[in-house]
Amino acid sequence: MAAIEAFRDEDALCAVYLFDLDDLKRIHDTQGHGKGDEALCRFGSFLSSHARETDVLARYGGDEFVVIMKNMKTEAAMKKSEDICQAMKKERAFIGTPAACSVGVAV
Repeated sequence: MAAIEAFRDEDALCAVYLFDLDDLKRIHDTQGHGKGDEALCRFGSFLSSHARETDVLARYGGDEFVVIMKNMKTEAAMKKSEDICQAMKKERAFIGTPAACSVGVAV
């Protein structure tokens, strides 16, 4: 609730991202739900590592996470989403295989 109040107090653009961990079903089916749960936890940590301390992160459901970043103009928000998805492709911490994510963003 405090995070919502902080957004109301500021008159600045913010970006709302909806990230989706790709292929979670495949991980569940081939490596088990334990590895899928581990992948979700690591994905949350990965997103957190690419966010600022003032940003708001939450698991939305299933394999989806919401990230709200304050003070983000449209071009910067688009670049940030591209950078995160590119970094995810290089990430090997997800059970030893390349991982990917999809994202939608609104400013």
